[in-house]
Amino acid sequence: MKEQTDLIVGFAKSLCNRRNAAGRLLINLSEFSIFPADGGWEMASGYDWEEKLQKNKRYDFIFGDFPIGLAKDDMEVDGSVERHRKNWIEIYKALSHVSEGGMGVFVAEPTAFFLNEGERFSNLLRRGGWSVQAIVCTTEKAFE
Repeated sequence: MKEQTDLIVGFAKSLCNRRNAAGRLLINLSEFSIFPADGGWEMASGYDWEEKLQKNKRYDFIFGDFPIGLAKDDMEVDGSVERHRKNWIEIYKALSHVSEGGMGVFVAEPTAFFLNEGERFSNLLRRGGWSVQAIVCTTEKAFE
């Protein structure tokens, strides 16, 4: 497992460095964090992470270290209620803190965007002005 998580972390850090991202945010909600808290990153943790951020601050790069496989929950979007996996809701919330031209990298279930519910979530992202640029699949055992 360590090799695979090191690969994910190395990819995210390299991508962040190549983009010269000045404002970097690590959101850690996972009990088994894969992303080490080293210098240059603002940290937020717990499901109240948004309340800990400076109001209206945007980041060039956000890494979301969220638990996977969470139950579905309701979220309000444009006056209507939609039901999505809790970790996907956290991804959606995190994206509202990405600066113009910025990027977010999030760990999600390997099948996330290949299911009907993933397509609905992808449509929600597009309506918010975001898009999925890449999906990196790992083996099922990567997070055991």
